[in-house]
Amino acid sequence: MKKFLITLLSLVCIFTCAIGLAACNFGEKPNDGEDKLSVEGYSYVFSYAEVSSDSEELSVTLKEQLEKALSGTTMAFFKGGVCTSTQDGATLNGTYKQTGEKLSVTIDGQSSEMTVTENSIRATNYLNEATVTLVYVKGTDGNNPVQPEKPDNPSGECKHNYDKYVSFGAEAHIVYCSKCHEKKMEEHKLEGGICLLCGYDENEKIPDTPEPPKMAEINGVYLTLNSDGESYSVTGIKNDNIGEIVIPEKCNNKPVTGIGRATFDGCSGLTSVTIPDSVTSIGEVAFRDCSSLMSITIPDKVTEISSGTFLNCSSLMSITIPDGVTDISSSAFSGCSNLNSINIPDSVMHIDNYAFYKCDGVIKTENGVKYIDKWIFGYDSSFTPDSLKGFVGIGGSAFENCNVISYLVLPRDILYISQGAFAGSSLISISIPDSVLNIGNEVFNKCDNLESITVEKGNTTYHSSGNCIIETASKTLKACCKNSVIPTDGSVTSIGDCAFAYCDMLTSISIPESVTSIGDYAFWNCRSLTSITIPDNVTSIGRSAFYNCRGLTSITFNGTMALWNAIEKSADWNYYTGDYTIYCTDGDIAKKN
Repeated sequence: MKKFLITLLSLVCIFTCAIGLAACNFGEKPNDGEDKLSVEGYSYVFSYAEVSSDSEELSVTLKEQLEKALSGTTMAFFKGGVCTSTQDGATLNGTYKQTGEKLSVTIDGQSSEMTVTENSIRATNYLNEATVTLVYVKGTDGNNPVQPEKPDNPSGECKHNYDKYVSFGAEAHIVYCSKCHEKKMEEHKLEGGICLLCGYDENEKIPDTPEPPKMAEINGVYLTLNSDGESYSVTGIKNDNIGEIVIPEKCNNKPVTGIGRATFDGCSGLTSVTIPDSVTSIGEVAFRDCSSLMSITIPDKVTEISSGTFLNCSSLMSITIPDGVTDISSSAFSGCSNLNSINIPDSVMHIDNYAFYKCDGVIKTENGVKYIDKWIFGYDSSFTPDSLKGFVGIGGSAFENCNVISYLVLPRDILYISQGAFAGSSLISISIPDSVLNIGNEVFNKCDNLESITVEKGNTTYHSSGNCIIETASKTLKACCKNSVIPTDGSVTSIGDCAFAYCDMLTSISIPESVTSIGDYAFWNCRSLTSITIPDNVTSIGRSAFYNCRGLTSITFNGTMALWNAIEKSADWNYYTGDYTIYCTDGDIAKKN
């Protein structure tokens, strides 16, 4: 609305005449034989606005607002190309030039092109996604004409009358000329802490500077003010075919800190991007399908390479990941088929699924594993447990569907195990060393043969109990198998996201009284699960928590029906489940289909 009003005021300054006032002859009226289209010597009154827009509601609203804003104004044309525009007693001086039906008017430094007919002037502009035509009508001598005053300075220069004051923060105010609206800044004239001219009260908290613009365009990229009001992010590009881009470090004296989601997605002509050090985040698929992008430097303050950031950047040959990055998300570099140089710094703790899929130029194969630096991303038939020695991380889905491992004791070199690392594998037993610092979600999804999970004593991040991996500090159950029994000693208060996901062999589970929340996808696709016991301490059930548990027939809730109904549940928590009954202490609740 603020932007609209500013634009509207500009229109009022340029195209202004008075509703209800008859136009008059205030100079020498042209003879009948003279040009009937001439505006010289006449005033014109605003009659109505024509608004054309795809939105009927916008058309009606905009028409009403324009007619209200232009009410009470008049425009007059004098000899010598001088004109005036008057509204609410304030007069702006300007100039005009007419060639036949074409009329150019400049008032207060703003210009407009109008079309003249024998009895009217029409000015067309584009405002607020609508085409707007303002119609002004020439008056006749018999309509009680109002005689406008010809300016005493035909040059158009205003003899200023500064008498309108507006506060501009703690130090000064802006004062406007009531005739031409020119403005200047003056210091406050304070008495008792209150400015005698603009009313500023130094005891109140008033911003020292006006609100910065929410959008800007610099170097061919569009920037949007972030929600913190203190920084900008790159959110678009002016020309999709541009070859080189230099992202500015600042916009309106505020730092540029981010590149938004899909900002350069599909810019196939982009060859080079310079990103300033001020940038701390790069959104998902920001450079997806930039097939000509050859070089880019990621700033040191970036901590995550988001999902699909450089997906299918097939010309990208080299990239340096800064030391501060801790997470490389799914498909981050997938399809970078010409990539031949990349580093994975020691700061990285998690690399998600398919992060380097089809990046054959940087993946090496040795001793049965496929790897980049000290991270494993795959295997071949010659793999043995000893192949893991010397590596610090297991990447997402690295051993997905691997059928050459059954009993695995991870070496103490391993620090990080990423999402889905062993999903669908033939594992029967696994032992996790005390060195491991981070374990992703779904590491044992679809491991139907898995019977035993242990964490070596001395691990400061995780421990195991009842064939469950538990994040010790947060008391979150992280990963399980078909033989898992959730401990009842109070060490678990939350069933983590995806903790039992795809555990097809799980048929029944009892959640202990200490648990207060069930996470997103916690029992996703546990198709053999028929019964579950949930304590009355649970206050939330996450997204798709029991999705596709088609065999579920019984939920025993250790509380009243009122308590069950009070649990905060995601809308899709029970999608595609069996026709279960919830057995509460004071009655039963059937599934609502």
